Amino acid sequence: VALVEGVMGLHDGPGSTAALARKTGWPLLLVVDASKSAQTAAAVAEGLALRDPDLKIGGFVFNRVASARHAAKVRAGLRAGSRGAVPHWFLPPSPQVTLPSRHLGLHQVQELCDVKTFLATVADWAAPLCPALELAEQSQLTGAAALTLQPPKTWPTLGLTFAYPHTSVPENRIFLPGGYPELYLEAIRADPDFLPSLRQAAAAGVPIYGECGGFMVLGQAIIDAKGQRHDMAGLLPLITTFANRQRHLGYREIEVRADFALGHAGESWRGHEFHYSQVAWAGEAEPLFQARDADGVDLGPQGQRRGTVAGSYLHLIDKFA
Repeated sequence: VALVEGVMGLHDGPGSTAALARKTGWPLLLVVDASKSAQTAAAVAEGLALRDPDLKIGGFVFNRVASARHAAKVRAGLRAGSRGAVPHWFLPPSPQVTLPSRHLGLHQVQELCDVKTFLATVADWAAPLCPALELAEQSQLTGAAALTLQPPKTWPTLGLTFAYPHTSVPENRIFLPGGYPELYLEAIRADPDFLPSLRQAAAAGVPIYGECGGFMVLGQAIIDAKGQRHDMAGLLPLITTFANRQRHLGYREIEVRADFALGHAGESWRGHEFHYSQVAWAGEAEPLFQARDADGVDLGPQGQRRGTVAGSYLHLIDKFA
């Protein structure tokens, strides 16, 4: 089962949730915040459903519906055809299942409370209202830095392996995904295996690629929000900082300028950028990408490559040329 959570609005950007659903044929479950409206929330849901006839709408979930009377008003806003044809559910506001957010998303449950207890609370809250939805629990959830993910089916053909702190890195190709390195700076630096084995792999000529948080870990150091320096892998001439926050956000069109673990010079990729840290110092290295924003504005060289080690702030989505 693949459950994909969309980011931003349904139709926002070239890599939008709608674009993915159109390519895959997967049905959409539209979640609409009804907290400050009623019939208008229904109109928004219907408008999203009708805008693109190629999308399969599996149902509507109206969230933060305060009462049965509120739910009745939202339902009344749906035209008669939609009421019968499109399944819809109503979820009440619930502080018990609300997670606080940080600059790149939600705090992870295990940072705040017991995972099993939280999931049981969520199940009790949602199950009576959404019988078509099932909540799944991951059997081993031991912390963000130790999560093991399964790469897309095409990536093993590259010999690509995901690497995380608290492990020795493998000997083929290494991918350091984005994340929250600022939460684990001491743990990353103190781990006896992770950074040393990254350096050993680089010395042996293993292709290594890091994006966003992974890019930062490959650099010389990360400066935290208090201005304290934390030495990292030292494989790229780069120091990044959280001490001077600035948001960088948007879809990118990317031209590869140098061969790296995932691609070759001359290829074109789509990507996305979202971070608040920024480069405090960059030394001499080969630029990895040339990037433009969604409006075609040239953003200049992005990322670095030194030997077989490369990285950038850009999250790669797909290759189109």
